[in-house]
Amino acid sequence: MKSWKKVKLGTLLTESKILSEDPNPDKRIRVKLNVLGVEKRPLTKDKKGATKYYKRSAGQFIYGKQNLHKGAFGIIPEELNGFESSLDIPAFDVHESCYPEWIYYFFKKDEFYLKLENLAKGVGSKRIHPKKIFELDIHIPPKSVQKKIIDELIIIEKKNNSIINEINLQLSLLENLKNRVLDDAIFGNLTKKWRKLNSIVDSGELLLYKIKERQNLWIKKSKINGYKEALTIEKKLKKIENRKLEKPNIKLPANWAWSPIIEAVQIVVDCHNKTAPYISNGIPLVRTSNIKNGQLDLDNTKFISEKTYEIWSRRCPPLPGDILFTREAPVGEGAIIPKGVKLCMGQRMMLIRVYNDLILRDYLLLVITSPDFLKRISQYKKGNIVGHLRVGDVENFHIQIPPFEEQVQIVKKINNFFKIHKKTTEECHSNLENINKLFNNLLIKKLGKPPIIELKKTFFKKNKTSIKSKKISKYNTNTLNMDLVELLKVNKTLHAEDLWKMSKYPDDIDSFYSELKKQIEQEKTIREVTNEKGYLELV
Repeated sequence: MKSWKKVKLGTLLTESKILSEDPNPDKRIRVKLNVLGVEKRPLTKDKKGATKYYKRSAGQFIYGKQNLHKGAFGIIPEELNGFESSLDIPAFDVHESCYPEWIYYFFKKDEFYLKLENLAKGVGSKRIHPKKIFELDIHIPPKSVQKKIIDELIIIEKKNNSIINEINLQLSLLENLKNRVLDDAIFGNLTKKWRKLNSIVDSGELLLYKIKERQNLWIKKSKINGYKEALTIEKKLKKIENRKLEKPNIKLPANWAWSPIIEAVQIVVDCHNKTAPYISNGIPLVRTSNIKNGQLDLDNTKFISEKTYEIWSRRCPPLPGDILFTREAPVGEGAIIPKGVKLCMGQRMMLIRVYNDLILRDYLLLVITSPDFLKRISQYKKGNIVGHLRVGDVENFHIQIPPFEEQVQIVKKINNFFKIHKKTTEECHSNLENINKLFNNLLIKKLGKPPIIELKKTFFKKNKTSIKSKKISKYNTNTLNMDLVELLKVNKTLHAEDLWKMSKYPDDIDSFYSELKKQIEQEKTIREVTNEKGYLELV
């Protein structure tokens, strides 16, 4: 490798800009993330004259400007010869001294593409322009050596991909098995043998009768104590009594019963519906993104003050043991609030509270997050783009009520299954990780280590003369070490450089950039000031 020639990548790549005279929406290219290759883009309608498209040729190196650092790069295959892409997905002719595959493996080795985010520019939508990658150093041996190495890598990668596909199939089968077991659980199939051995238990109908008795008692006590939510629930229950609700045409075990959710539990919708005045530390505000796979994740959450919490949670403060259920983005995730946790419920969620110990919370969570429940309730989704559930539809929806003793057995069996399922799934993911690690080590051995990208402190440097003449510094020593949103609330409009120096990341430009990107692209709380380059404000 020491004898290999070291050159700039720009000496090997020439951007192809052959304009398509007759653009065809059905002949478009897209580059998949995670180094999954180049493929035909699904047919979409074009806005006339909005974008220029350029012809691409087989064998060209291609990448996505916005997602190169996420693995969006590859080589155009023969079947996509003559297809098109915009300048946001540039394609390059490769110099005759180098095989396109050599460039491909150059970006792939040691996941080098992940380190390229530092080359991206732009406050809102960051892009990596060709001139940036042209400056990267690359070592190239003679073409005969390249071919020998590439041929070896292709054979090994093909075998690896075959194993990876098999493991992914196993993961898919595991997920299907999980869904089937969950549905078997909530329809009594898992506990058939148990019922034969335990035939003398209270029926689901008797359990519902006891629940209604306690529900009525709770409403009376709550009304006396001035709890207004009890009046709302009482009205909803009377509405249900005045109209017939169709039960699902699905047979249940003899001692089970169907029940509208509102007759079995208390349901409360969003605690607030406006932008939160977030603070750096306080009471967690749980959003839909904090709930996944039946678990509550409070590591990446925002915080509100005690005063805000009291205002937003006055209807029904979430308590340990309550179930949080997402009714939008996505629909159907749920989690039980753990002991000792105080939180506020965000938008697009609802809170489900069990009145008493006649319904097991873990069983109820299994029901409302089961594939069958989500499939049946999906017909009530509203909205064309982002489907959401109305609380009224959920309240009237039927759920399965088995005897309490059988609920306990169902949860026990499911928990045992989950342990085995989790262990097997983790082993599959571990095998995938090992396969990728071994191939990556082989890439480094054959191609050498990737170049080191220097992190530059000139983070928001743009046109020096324009910044010097137009920038009005608002650096405020009274507002230091604060969240970006809080800084802009206090200082209104700030230049990006001042925002960086006053933030919690004055010595960590990359963390600052990552947080700013999150606030602009995901949270959509910050935007660039129109006609003032480099200046930021709250949305």
